[in-house]
Amino acid sequence: MRLDSLARTSLIGFYCLSVVGTLIACVTSTSVRAETTPTPSPTSPQVALDIGITPSRQTVGRQEQLDVFMIVTNKSAVDVRNLTVALFNSDFATLRLPSFPTLLPGFNSVNATASIEANPSAQFKQQQVLFALTYNWISQGQWVTAIQGSAVSIQVVRPFDEEAKGLLGGGAALLYLLLPVIPLVLGYQLMDRSLSGKFQFPTFGADYVVPAFLVAVLINLILLLAFKQLSVDYAEPSTMVAIILGSFLAGLGFAAARRYEDVRLVISWRYDDHDESLTYLKKALLRPDAPSAYETATGTDSEGATWSGVLLAQPAAGPALGATFQVSTPPPGNANAPRASHAEVDQVFTDGSIRPGRAPRRELVKLLEEHKLVPNRAVGITHDGIAKDTNVVTSLKELHITGRTATQLVRYT
Repeated sequence: MRLDSLARTSLIGFYCLSVVGTLIACVTSTSVRAETTPTPSPTSPQVALDIGITPSRQTVGRQEQLDVFMIVTNKSAVDVRNLTVALFNSDFATLRLPSFPTLLPGFNSVNATASIEANPSAQFKQQQVLFALTYNWISQGQWVTAIQGSAVSIQVVRPFDEEAKGLLGGGAALLYLLLPVIPLVLGYQLMDRSLSGKFQFPTFGADYVVPAFLVAVLINLILLLAFKQLSVDYAEPSTMVAIILGSFLAGLGFAAARRYEDVRLVISWRYDDHDESLTYLKKALLRPDAPSAYETATGTDSEGATWSGVLLAQPAAGPALGATFQVSTPPPGNANAPRASHAEVDQVFTDGSIRPGRAPRRELVKLLEEHKLVPNRAVGITHDGIAKDTNVVTSLKELHITGRTATQLVRYT
């Protein structure tokens, strides 16, 4: 019994010691955790700006200035310092940025104006122009920097955009499509009508619209296939001038190529009122469209004056009148002067008349150039019955021919 009581006492004591030890360990652990947990720091001051940005207008053209009004409000009690603004958009350039006060106290506002400009290459669309404001404030003795942005929408428009809106059915797009074709047609007409001798100012009538539209679509399709990245900006003045001028010159070139023979006649074979005898005969006899026989024409011009002379045709200038000539060997007084032989004369003339074909005419011009034959005016041009001292007259105003008679331009005597 005594042993049992002793064992029970020992177990109770051991149990009490275990409980006391556990309580001491819990208290110690709680104390340690309390000592290692940091005390929360006070909350840092928060700064909030309210940024209001309004452009002076919603649309702008290239290289046009635009004012932007800004109102910045400090919605916190903390002072804001060193407030600056920057522009972020590659299609716009900064002309003038606002200068804000160094200090913006809490719950205060400031206003300013910025001036921007659309670049010459700005895309024609609605642009998002971002204004980024950078500012500082002091928090717990340290400087803090923040950036806050605000964007405005600005539409970059083409020149005459408002005027084009008045055109029905997408007329502006149609005009832009036809822009390369209209100068082409006008250039072609100008050259073609000038070479015809009856000049009329070129027109672009309604009958040209459908063909021009098809040509414009074809040209744009070819350019699109050949240059997929090609973007033609008609609003750029230099581009528009280059397109109009290039298209006009292309039209002139097409007409000149089509009427190449007339162009060659105008450049090399056109008569001039001051042509010398040899030059005049060479043009009349050897020009590509020289007739095999000649006629003396009489008629009246638009002022009622009467004219008479050899009728000569020429492109781009209307009819001309010329004189007839007789050629002979140089006078025998000068023994050293070159003289055409009988054989040379017989190659050119028969019974005083020039032989048919171009070969005799070329031989005649050769003899005249070598001074083996001398030209002399036979029957000149008459104006109201008075002979004119010139080999050819080109400045005739709407000559109305009333009579024609066959004649010989050159005779040998």
